[in-house]
Amino acid sequence: MTAALAIAAFQQHSSGVATPQTAPDGRPIRLRARTFVPDRNVRRALRPWFGMRSERAGTRHLLLQFDGEITPEAIAALRANGATPLRAVPDHALAIAAPASFDPALIPGARWTGELQAADRISADTRDDLSSSPPVHPFTIVEFHADTSREAGAEAILAAGTAPVDVPGLPAHVRVVRTDGSVIAALAQMDAVAWIYPAGREVTSGQAIHLCEGLIDGAGIVASFATEGDGWDGPGLNATQLGYFFERASADLPASVQAAEIGRAMAEWSRYVAVDWIQGTDALASRSVNILWGPASHGDPYPFASNVLAHTFFPAPPGWEPLAGDMHFNDEFTWGAGEPGRYDVYSVALHELGHALGLNHASSPESVMYPSYQGIVVGLGARDVATVRTLYRPRDTFALPEGWRAADVGSVGIGGTVTTTSTALVLSGSGADIWGREDAFTFASHPLTGDGDIVARVDALEWVHRWSKAGVMIRDGRDPAAAHAFMFVSGAKGLAFQRRLAANGLSSSTIGAPAQTPIWLRLSRRGDRITGYASPDGRTWAPVGSDTMAMGETVEAGVAIASHRDDAVATARFSSIAVTPVVEWHDADIGAVTLSGALVLRQDAMDVRASGQDIWGSADAFHFVWRPLWGDGEIVARVARVDATRGWAKAGVMIRASRDAAAPHAFMLVSASNGAAFQRRSAPGFDTVHTPGPAIGAPSWLRLVRTGDLFSAYTSLDGETWRLVGTDRIAMGDQVLAGLAVSSHLATARSRALFDGVRVTSFPAPSRASRSSTP
Repeated sequence: MTAALAIAAFQQHSSGVATPQTAPDGRPIRLRARTFVPDRNVRRALRPWFGMRSERAGTRHLLLQFDGEITPEAIAALRANGATPLRAVPDHALAIAAPASFDPALIPGARWTGELQAADRISADTRDDLSSSPPVHPFTIVEFHADTSREAGAEAILAAGTAPVDVPGLPAHVRVVRTDGSVIAALAQMDAVAWIYPAGREVTSGQAIHLCEGLIDGAGIVASFATEGDGWDGPGLNATQLGYFFERASADLPASVQAAEIGRAMAEWSRYVAVDWIQGTDALASRSVNILWGPASHGDPYPFASNVLAHTFFPAPPGWEPLAGDMHFNDEFTWGAGEPGRYDVYSVALHELGHALGLNHASSPESVMYPSYQGIVVGLGARDVATVRTLYRPRDTFALPEGWRAADVGSVGIGGTVTTTSTALVLSGSGADIWGREDAFTFASHPLTGDGDIVARVDALEWVHRWSKAGVMIRDGRDPAAAHAFMFVSGAKGLAFQRRLAANGLSSSTIGAPAQTPIWLRLSRRGDRITGYASPDGRTWAPVGSDTMAMGETVEAGVAIASHRDDAVATARFSSIAVTPVVEWHDADIGAVTLSGALVLRQDAMDVRASGQDIWGSADAFHFVWRPLWGDGEIVARVARVDATRGWAKAGVMIRASRDAAAPHAFMLVSASNGAAFQRRSAPGFDTVHTPGPAIGAPSWLRLVRTGDLFSAYTSLDGETWRLVGTDRIAMGDQVLAGLAVSSHLATARSRALFDGVRVTSFPAPSRASRSSTP
């Protein structure tokens, strides 16, 4: 079965109908509105059934189900009896156009026939639109059966009481109308109408429409009003493991970047369901997704049409192996990674991987699986997650990273839960309050010895009381009466810095400014002094309060939530969580420099002065500011300024094997006037490799991520939405140097670079234990 993401070609399929238990004498008919196992009714000519409809002259549209797989003989018999197969319907059924005289008893293997009901033709999203005033989506797509001409569709719409909206590029049987309840109700009664669903903004934008061609199996394109069958794991909700193999890359960007972007899309699906991906060694392996870029004719039986971006072979029926799940991208188009004007590998792969897992299209324009190519997307929508969880076991919880633990503190009415993903931690908890002499809340934390910071972004807070609280906490143990500092945002009372100065003491609070999520929060511990901060962007911090409290050398630092109600749960989503001990920054000149460099530490900023001929070739000359980094981790910083001593004056974030001038390193930089770049040296004394990035200058956010020997470099305009510039494998030891690098590109002059938002974070290996709730 294949799915094809196309330009100016369209079939729509939403998803999410659960599979019922199969009756002994048949398989289910899987429609969007309902799934049912029909009783066999093709045992005789059924002429009385058709006689009841004798007043309907001409062609009618029927569903016809078979006892098993639809055979070529059955298709030939349909055509011989004047019927036209139009679409496939799971399980073992077809939507057909048939003359009034059609007799299903003459078709070998036929067991049941029937018609769509009006309710089967209207998507749930359109029903939601009709219940809103004004509707969320002002335009609606009406898909007629594929044998309906453009003229016949227009006449039907006029008969329903409106005129079609002209949208060039749509197939003849697909039309657009303004969203109107009476019109949609009239259209749903018409035999010629197959499916009605909301139109996304792209459909009526006047620009080129990038839409999906449809799902194809041996019996034809899967019907828009039908839903998917089982996934790779078979009936029920189970876990599965799939292989993947990169057969051929596009020449438009490095193969390593394409692999990283597709890997990122795989990880996004695996955040939510128990599907694990294992890289394989064979393009033809079963239960494996083979990935390639190729021309129109690229080796499978389905050459790309001129308007098709990609297609994917669905994991059913099993006879489609070894093609099942394979993803093929049309290399006639120009591909990129987060680059406007190019087709985004991650966004298209995210859509296609949904197909590879067994999902049809969604009828919600807010879903990644909606058939319109929507440009660069960030991740899956709620509908995508809900649908894939009808096929596979939900991965509701992830293991906390090593060293972290989550538990309820004090007496709570409803036990808290923690869910972790690759990018966020979600806490749900009840608890009367964090206040007074004892607390009741849910806490996820990591030990912090000595001075340090806890920083987190509170992405969202679903509160049940105006004093529901979510924020960062430093706590002297997990006793309900322990001393602590708590910087939080509340449901409707803004920010506050709250603390208990000693065990069993009373709480006190400093009220901050009115605020709501998303908001960055931070606690800094320096000796016995703890200060709470808030920030709109994680860069510019405003102090809310400070106090002195004696705690042990090792404390618990983490994120906390209290609903302020013992009988109800509040939920907060935290991202960019970092528990960072204060480690001394070091700085030194690297290589042969004429003028020595310097580091000036300012409040929340680092001012670096440097000369140096360049960071380039087989050896470097620059000024380096670093901290040690053990194992996997990342460095993030905003380059607020870089002086233009020359166009290639450079400032950026670097991970380096050593201070040797010829050492291997990865360097994500922004230059004075030549844009951003990802530069690296893969081995001692090797020449520099250069990947150009976007044409940006300071101020810009830069990020380097190390995962084993894989280094990934990113840029961002806001420090939240990251654009991948490049990836490469560089062998370095377990302990490396992570920091800031500046070169003036001129031996006889210094350049000044100003950095803020600097963060070095270590990524501990995740624990193998899973956690579904706090103890």
